[in-house]
Formats: sequence, C-alpha cells, structure tokens
Amino acid sequence: MNLLYFPIDQGPLWFCIALGAVLLLTLLLEHLETRFVKNKAQREQPFTMLDLEFPADRQDLERVLWDIARLGEARALRVRRAIRTHLFLDYLFMPFAYGAIFFLSMLVAGKFPAGSAGQTGFALLAWAQLIAWACDIAENAVLWRQVRQDPQPMSKLVFNSFVTLVWGNKDRPRRRSPGAVDGGVFLAERGLCPGYAPVFRNPWDRAPGLFHRARVGEKVEERGT
Repeated sequence: MNLLYFPIDQGPLWFCIALGAVLLLTLLLEHLETRFVKNKAQREQPFTMLDLEFPADRQDLERVLWDIARLGEARALRVRRAIRTHLFLDYLFMPFAYGAIFFLSMLVAGKFPAGSAGQTGFALLAWAQLIAWACDIAENAVLWRQVRQDPQPMSKLVFNSFVTLVWGNKDRPRRRSPGAVDGGVFLAERGLCPGYAPVFRNPWDRAPGLFHRARVGEKVEERGT
C-alpha cells in the first residue's frame, strides 16, 4: 500500500483540461509581455518577466523599475498595470499548471506496481507541486509589492528570501551556469525544485543554450554602452 498515491478518476481528462487552460493563459501572459518596455539610454527597450523574476543583485529590480518610470508618467503607469495584470493572471495560471503536473505525475505513478519505488517517486513529485505552488505565490507577492511608482531596493533579507523562492537556494542567478538553466536540466528543475514556475511556461525562455547565451550577450552589450 502506498499512502502517497491514489488513482484519479478520469485523470487523463483532468490533465487535458488543466493543460488547455495553461496554454490559453500562456497566450494571455505572452501578450501582456509585449507591453513591457523601459527607457534605456533614451530609447525604449522591451523586457520580459524574467528580468523581474531573476534579479542579479538587490538593486537590479529597482533599476528596471526606474527605467520604466523614465518613460513618463502615463506610459509608465500602463507598463506597471501590465506587470500587475501579468502577476494577477499568473495566480490563475498556477493551479492549472501545477495541477497538470500533479495529474500527469499521478497518472505515471499508476503505471508502476503498487508500493514500488517508481510509484512512490512520481507520487512524491505530484505532492511536491503544493510546495512549489506556495513558493510561487510568495514570489509573486514580493514582486507585486516592488512594482510601484517610487521603486525601492530590496533589503538583504527580502532579496535573499526572494532568490531562494525562485531558485530553490540563495545563490545569485549570475552564479548559475547557463547549462543549469537550459535544456533538460532546466525542465527537471522547473518540475522538481520548489519555487520554479511550471515546465509549460514561456517556451522561448526554455530554449536551449543558444537563446540563453544570446540574451546574456545582449545584456553584456547593453551594460557596455
């Protein structure tokens, strides 16, 4: 008998419903990101939610928000509203995304013999989504508070807590190798590490190392100018 596993009636149907909602909400989230612009070197420059979710240091998020403020009051207000709407929709996105992983993990667990290590492992992965969901909620709450008209730098405690929620440890993102963020390892971490957004999200951000290195190159060039 496995206390972690239980069969789900109409499991494939529930998985498909959750996955369909994930895809629909992903389209809405990606559309909102087209409104994300900041004033960098007196010209408008697009950015993504990753620039807010993965700050390199305590001042990084503050710098992005001040670049938004330099757009002018009316334009900056629209961008901040788009970010807050994105965060609100992300709250709706979470139960479907983590739920899809939960249903899929339980379906896979059901293919193993009762009480086997495989069944226990996938059932444990399913229940781990509750921890990841809680961390994702906390991450969004921190970002929601930071997106304001007069951006303030995070305190050291808040920043370390925020990075821990996102990465599963307090190491800065810049200390992680690109390979740990891309490809199969990235997908595995997104599904296994608390605080990671689900594996179905932002396909461009999940692209293998070529796209990651290109984005890193853009940031280096931007800082050089």
